[in-house]
Amino acid sequence: MNDPIIIDPTIAAVLSLAFIILFLVVLGWLSEARAALHRTRSTLGMAGKIGGVGHWRLDIASGELWWSPQTYRLHGRDPSQGPPTLSDAINYYVPSDRDAVETAVNRAMEIGSSFQFMADITREDGQLCTVVSRGICEASPTGGLGLVYGVIIEQLVLSPDDFKSAEHKSGSSQAK
Repeated sequence: MNDPIIIDPTIAAVLSLAFIILFLVVLGWLSEARAALHRTRSTLGMAGKIGGVGHWRLDIASGELWWSPQTYRLHGRDPSQGPPTLSDAINYYVPSDRDAVETAVNRAMEIGSSFQFMADITREDGQLCTVVSRGICEASPTGGLGLVYGVIIEQLVLSPDDFKSAEHKSGSSQAK
């Protein structure tokens, strides 16, 4: 039989204290990582709002589509509705652009090709919006294709007056 191991109470106390300190250090690292993640998400969200850029993800196996808040905004879709099906998402594109969009996305899902196209969508409120969409595929951990990641970029047409207005607003806010 094995004899029980006897640990000096002082050593046990030091080991316990070391474990507590290690736990607090790891907890601090996690807290810092969470804060950094929050800052990154906030920055990404703000960049999307400012630049008119949304992003989305499609799980090829399940067909599940995920949209960023900016993607919902670009489509005029209420996020409480949840993301549309892939078919419904493609139906936002005007009829003359749908075949090309569907071909590009299907090709990505079948052979993993990236894509880029410019097309018009009809928002939920009926307004037309020109967008550029780009996508790439990612392999699944088990092999084959797993996800399609994409961005959708609103194409804004600004006149020289728009720039003058923005400069005026920027100058007047700095003067305050």
